[in-house]
Amino acid sequence: MSLSLVVFAEFFCSLAIAIGFITRGAVIPVITTMMVAVFVIHSDDPWGKKELGMMYLIPLMTILITGPEKYSIDKLISSKQK
Repeated sequence: MSLSLVVFAEFFCSLAIAIGFITRGAVIPVITTMMVAVFVIHSDDPWGKKELGMMYLIPLMTILITGPEKYSIDKLISSKQK
């Protein structure tokens, strides 16, 4: 079950983030996956092992806070509704 959720997060949600579709909703499963990888799986490892996961986690948190930018499907949809 967890493998299926990770594959969903890492492939489908990352694809949605890349094209800018449901960006804030799609970034949450990827953030959860990275947090588990960094803080649970690599909890006893030195910083060098955690560093790559943190380098993915920090930009994902930024995307969650800032949301989609002007070249995204989300922005295109919201501009047509106004």
